[in-house]
Amino acid sequence: NIGTGKDISINDLALLIAGDSSRIAHIPHIHPQSEILKLICDYSKARRLLNWEPEVSLIEGIDKTKRWIKNQLKVKANV
Repeated sequence: NIGTGKDISINDLALLIAGDSSRIAHIPHIHPQSEILKLICDYSKARRLLNWEPEVSLIEGIDKTKRWIKNQLKVKANV
């Protein structure tokens, strides 16, 4: 999902971000009938119209975001 053209569940995405399933809290909720349960986004239209393609994979993007957040926390701690 997230523009990769591949299906990824919220649970799998949470695991990629958290890195450890013990850090994930599952909150039960009722899915309304009108809720979209699955949506796969892709960038084919952007590639066709804008000649654009992603520069990083989902995993690489998550890793870069984690490093950026950790760095920002260090910067704020030193202020």
